[in-house]
Amino acid sequence: MAITEAISSGTTALCLHEYLDPVVAAEVAADLGIPATVALHPEPGGTAWRDTLRQVQDTGCSAMLAGVNENDPDHTPEYLRELVTHAADLGIRVHTHVSETTLRHETTRARTGRSPIRYYQALGLLDHLYAVHCTAVEPADIDLLADHRVPVVLTPSSEALLGDGTPPLPALLAAGARLALGTDGSAWAGSEDLLAELRATALLTRARWGPEAVDGAQLIELATLGGADVLDTPDTRGAIEPGRRADLVLLDARRPGLRPLATNGPLSTARDVLAFAATGADVVETTIGGRVRYRRDGPGLLTGDELAELDERARRVWWDSGAATATSW
Repeated sequence: MAITEAISSGTTALCLHEYLDPVVAAEVAADLGIPATVALHPEPGGTAWRDTLRQVQDTGCSAMLAGVNENDPDHTPEYLRELVTHAADLGIRVHTHVSETTLRHETTRARTGRSPIRYYQALGLLDHLYAVHCTAVEPADIDLLADHRVPVVLTPSSEALLGDGTPPLPALLAAGARLALGTDGSAWAGSEDLLAELRATALLTRARWGPEAVDGAQLIELATLGGADVLDTPDTRGAIEPGRRADLVLLDARRPGLRPLATNGPLSTARDVLAFAATGADVVETTIGGRVRYRRDGPGLLTGDELAELDERARRVWWDSGAATATSW
């Protein structure tokens, strides 16, 4: 259901960090016709995850490995080096929560003597990293992320809701980092609406660093070319050009908020209107790879029976994983 919300609000490709059942996530994405990269968790010292990886890739989805965050007690230096070996052998990245909070950032420094980014560099992980959050990264970390061309995905709405802080988007842009935006999922941000994430990113960033900190064109690029780049598809997605996938989103611009009258205000260009004012509710059609996958006045992405089946599958995954009785995440 989260994937259907993403498609109906204008998303045309996904990265799914799947805690519970990566195979189900991949199957649903494939059934709904949206390209997805699914991040799955290898168990320390185990091999069963390789079968899960194969099943994910058999659906047509891409895969990543996943490390949860700097301070997970299971993620010892030995385990992280194991991930480096797997990532290098398989030619895939390691999806990792990086400096999501100041507390996590400083706890890692106290434990290792380094910032999380420098810790990952020392372990050989930096060149395989897919870095998510990066709310508390330092200037030296930002330089390393840019120099090593590490894909960085910011999730400002989630960080604001959790009280984690505001990612240093202006500094990351200035350094030339590989950047995109994500929602962090409904559980943490209350929505899969990437257009709403653009607006939230603009509000949070400009409120902290001023109106010149980011403009509409930069935000749209993060959501299009930036998303294609961090998913390692920079030449086939993210722009309307001959030879690229026909991923198109049509919006209804007739509501007042998308038809500003001011000629010199913050909503004076089409790009600024799209980035600062549009939401997924304005999307009327989403085309992925040349096929219309959502149309507002058309049939739903899922029938009532399909929704009920997915709900039951999700319920079984939730209980079978032990998530329903977990005391913390």
